[in-house]
Amino acid sequence: MNRTIIFISFFLITFNLFNQNIPSYEPLMEEFFLIYKKNTPPEAIDFIFKTNPIIIQKNAEEITQIKLRLSAITAMLGEYHGYEKIREQKYGESLVVVTYMLKYSYQPLFYTFTLYYPNNKWQLQTIKFDDKISDLR
Repeated sequence: MNRTIIFISFFLITFNLFNQNIPSYEPLMEEFFLIYKKNTPPEAIDFIFKTNPIIIQKNAEEITQIKLRLSAITAMLGEYHGYEKIREQKYGESLVVVTYMLKYSYQPLFYTFTLYYPNNKWQLQTIKFDDKISDLR
């Protein structure tokens, strides 16, 4: 009987040590879209890239090009009307690929984020934006 109690106690302690309570990534995305709406898309891009300083250090020029392309595309799409999450794929608890449709007057714009939770916060791994509805398949 004592062995059973000791085994169960050990199991519960071990389980709790390895059971991380990973918070949702959604507050990060809500903040991104709040900045996107209130400020500008390039400022929202700066915000999301700041979650992963290594990407900023190694890809500063590429980030600038992303912001320039995004500014050019959004200028042609008309007024911004909000966003909807259209796809979410989780890989375990610490990696998620999520796609949002941003609603503009003339046509939607799609953002796909790969987010990773390595230790104590969600961070951006990759971002892709596209205006082609056919790529959703």
